[in-house]
Amino acid sequence: MEYPINYPLSRISAGQIIPENLLLYEPEKRTAIFQVEIDPIDYCNHKCQWCFTFDFRHDKKIPPADLRRYLNSFYDSGGKSVVFSGGGEPLLYKEIYSQCDIFDKKSICNFLIEKSIYIGIITNGLLLSKLFLSDFNIIDLSFIRISLDATDEVAHAKLHQTVNTDFNRIITSIQKLIEIRGGAHTPAIGISFIVDSFNGINSDMKQIAKINELACKLKVDFVQFKHIHTVQKEIAISSMQTVHTHCGKLDWSDVEYWVQTYDSANDSKSCLISQYIQSIGSDSKRFPCCHLFGKEEFLDQTDFLPQGKTITNCNNKVCRYNEMNQILLNDVVSNYKVYKSVLEKSLQEFGFHPFRYCPTAPTILKPFKSKNAEILRH
Repeated sequence: MEYPINYPLSRISAGQIIPENLLLYEPEKRTAIFQVEIDPIDYCNHKCQWCFTFDFRHDKKIPPADLRRYLNSFYDSGGKSVVFSGGGEPLLYKEIYSQCDIFDKKSICNFLIEKSIYIGIITNGLLLSKLFLSDFNIIDLSFIRISLDATDEVAHAKLHQTVNTDFNRIITSIQKLIEIRGGAHTPAIGISFIVDSFNGINSDMKQIAKINELACKLKVDFVQFKHIHTVQKEIAISSMQTVHTHCGKLDWSDVEYWVQTYDSANDSKSCLISQYIQSIGSDSKRFPCCHLFGKEEFLDQTDFLPQGKTITNCNNKVCRYNEMNQILLNDVVSNYKVYKSVLEKSLQEFGFHPFRYCPTAPTILKPFKSKNAEILRH
């Protein structure tokens, strides 16, 4: 993979292109659309209690021919990064890892890797084993994040409304994934946990200690904590600060923890991120980046318009790209110099970390610095 600047590799070296990292590219070298988030289907093999898409899932998927046309346009316009997420469970879309006639008898991942496109996968982990026998090398992926949400099979089955055996199956796949990666620097591998402080889920010290124990045992690169979406923002912020305090009392070895909290939608009521990042959904419709919280209607899919679109901010309680919008909306030239310097410093200190500084929203509390970061740089 070709990166915008040279940096020392570490275990956390995913090449994910997120809006903040546009600042690593010189302005004249930036293309309009850098990243697309693909929700290839709208159905899932789990039924998580907090899932906000559960009530309107059907059986929609993007036809491979539609996706091929879209990805060709994305690549031709200078696109850099594709993230498969959901919606539903993306790995139920078998073309991601299975050879497909539409993609020149290759899997979609292989098709993209050959074009030097960065690939991220966000999954519940149940089908991770499908990646192991595919036609691409695991280390050519940028990152894989598994929504685990529990540390034992009983809690996992209750939260995800699935069978007890799923948990151990997922854990085994994570272990295998790390074994296959070996000493490589990619993909960055992490597990995420929903925090529901109203119902006491992953919010007290005993629960955080169990997460810490599991993460260190698995030797994942990062653990991400996210609060359930709620209009009671102040309570959520306070709860996540408490989680962050709990995390700080534990030894995480080489694992980083990311504790996210909430921020209000940006005051300008204008979103510029959609010029650089978009989403495509299971009905083959393309829409702005803020597909989780935005109110904008679907964009016309007839033609791919790489210049993107400036939309009115959705004015929700959570803005996914609040910080980056502030950079783009307020004195771009000065901000470019300042934040590029900050990002480059991050690369020098830690190797690449997609949420190190200027994080995509929700706001992240100061992340943990591995005590072995100095060793990893040499």
